[in-house]
Amino acid sequence: MILKRLFSSGPGEDQDEARLTYEKVVTASQGANRESARSARTRMALLCRAHLDKTFVEGAEQTASHRALAARALVERKEAPPAPVASEFQRVAAGGRQVWVYLPQEFAQRAFDLGGLYQLVEMNAEQAIVQMQDLADRVFLIELRLEQPFQVLQFLRDELDDSSPAGNGGRATNP
Repeated sequence: MILKRLFSSGPGEDQDEARLTYEKVVTASQGANRESARSARTRMALLCRAHLDKTFVEGAEQTASHRALAARALVERKEAPPAPVASEFQRVAAGGRQVWVYLPQEFAQRAFDLGGLYQLVEMNAEQAIVQMQDLADRVFLIELRLEQPFQVLQFLRDELDDSSPAGNGGRATNP
């Protein structure tokens, strides 16, 4: 099974293994073992969803921190620190343990940037959900060749639902 190494690794999981696992799942043929490949892609999609959510949150947090550091540097007439950059790797909970998950930089950086824009109030929650879901759909439907995407930013969707008198928060409803 393609994901076996990822889940059976001990505490010293290696990022190279995570990248290799992602690449194997993405390039796995649908030939003789079609059901096994589909199952591996589905499990990888769940890991990628966690990566996207976590990267969005990190983008928001690191953007806020960077903005404060840049403001302090300006006051002190120092050079501003470099802008934060997303990591291709995230440690996420899976199967009762923490595992490394790889997502190509283009996807990780976009999720990170969207988190930053949300933090800076340059987009509202509904816009963040729609744009993150579009990004996730590219990962799930194109990269992993799934038939149905998974929802991302469920925590933000729930927050909108909780704050809305109508119960739907006025948000977009993607499957």
